[in-house]
Amino acid sequence: MKKSLLIVLAIVLTLNTLVGQKVTKVVNINFVSNLGARPSWLLVFGNFLYMNANDGDIGSELWRTNGNLNNSLLIKDINPGINSSGPGRPYVHNGKMYFSAYDGGTTGVELWVSD
Repeated sequence: MKKSLLIVLAIVLTLNTLVGQKVTKVVNINFVSNLGARPSWLLVFGNFLYMNANDGDIGSELWRTNGNLNNSLLIKDINPGINSSGPGRPYVHNGKMYFSAYDGGTTGVELWVSD
């Protein structure tokens, strides 16, 4: 009984905290369609937030932002054109970011690195 009461109390406190928080869109990368950028993962590395996002024009690629549209940019169009490279979730090691991505068929899905 005590444990159940504590769980309910924790849920209520969490909901009260969430209700008071302000939620806003950080940046709009996709101006081409109404589907949104559909970021599939997020990673903070250095002073930027990195993500796999789709701008509606070149497919899902590696992007970074500091929360300002003017400072949001495509890192590299790994699979050139409208097809996606679908960068996999990155990992940081020794100051570099490693991730997998598809280059469009030249070598398939391979390991990439960015500093």
